[in-house]
Amino acid sequence: MNSFPARQVLTHLALLDGIGPVTSTTLFERLGDDLATIYDFSQADFMEQFDFSASRAKLLHDGLADFGPLETELALLERHAISALTIADKEYPSLLRSIYAPPPVIFFKGSPLTAHGPSLALVGSRQANAYGKMVIDTFVPELVAHGLSIVSGGALGVDGIAHEACLSCKGSTVVVLGSGLLRPYPHAHKRLFENVCDQGGTLLSVFSQETNALPGNFPARNRIIAGLSWGCLVVQAASKSGALITARFAMDQGREVYAVPGRIDDPLSAGCHALLSQGATPVHTSSDIIRSLAHVPGLKVGELVATDPIKKMLSYKEELPTQPQTVQERIVQACGQGGGSFDELLTSTGLDFTALQEHLLQLEMSGTVRQTFMGTWQVER
Repeated sequence: MNSFPARQVLTHLALLDGIGPVTSTTLFERLGDDLATIYDFSQADFMEQFDFSASRAKLLHDGLADFGPLETELALLERHAISALTIADKEYPSLLRSIYAPPPVIFFKGSPLTAHGPSLALVGSRQANAYGKMVIDTFVPELVAHGLSIVSGGALGVDGIAHEACLSCKGSTVVVLGSGLLRPYPHAHKRLFENVCDQGGTLLSVFSQETNALPGNFPARNRIIAGLSWGCLVVQAASKSGALITARFAMDQGREVYAVPGRIDDPLSAGCHALLSQGATPVHTSSDIIRSLAHVPGLKVGELVATDPIKKMLSYKEELPTQPQTVQERIVQACGQGGGSFDELLTSTGLDFTALQEHLLQLEMSGTVRQTFMGTWQVER
């Protein structure tokens, strides 16, 4: 009989292709500290004792027989000073543990999650503009002053602005990646991720260390962002946005969802307005959020004083982008606001399909912009 600790077995399970958190959670809940006994299970044992399908039982039996991936992963953790936290550990976040099928293993660099206070997810568009930045720069210092930690996905746009704003006011922040910690994405935020760890924040992933940022990873990433947080604030989101996926996860998990209203003719307001129609709480100041979360342990309610967002917006007028003089400048500006898909660039530039395609080709050949492996267009850095 094997005597591996449960946390090591959970790490092994997390590395098996085709085995997700539901299976790992089921095994751990049934076996607890005796989880290592599964190394002695036959395929029939998995089917009979857990009512798993033949295909799932085979994946478990064959995967657990190969210790190579586990040994490789453990070596990477040690070499790069990466920590692992499992559902077998008492330090595992209680909020995250309470969601359906919590991730069996969390990998992180920087401060442990216990170093952070109560958390608020802050998400939004990769193409955030001056209005979105104004909202974040107004809200975040006030939220931090009341003891909230900011959780986001480290992406371009709203995510990055939120992390930066948090660091600027010496708050704590958690970055949840859609890739492994040794393949941090986006590459343009490498310095930001380093600063987060250096300034007491946490860089976190539920993926093995060398996992690339594949499109299918991001819904899983968004579920974790929501699961770590008492509420989810959405600042600028198009009608089809990853931020809305995070908000829906938060709703499903019984968390508060807040949305910042915007101009009715702005495509980046459509997602927020849709959330409001579905029951999200409209917020105009940080005090709206603090009042709603006043029951949360560790929150410093005190006197609620929030900056008038209208007055704050006036100070951002000079920062609003000027109108480009050429078509290609307009395309570069659109890409520089966080990148975007071809369809998003069609909307933001007002060009037709053929014209945009031709200009993107010219800009790509000149080394001005590039298309990422996820299909979005970004300014070459």
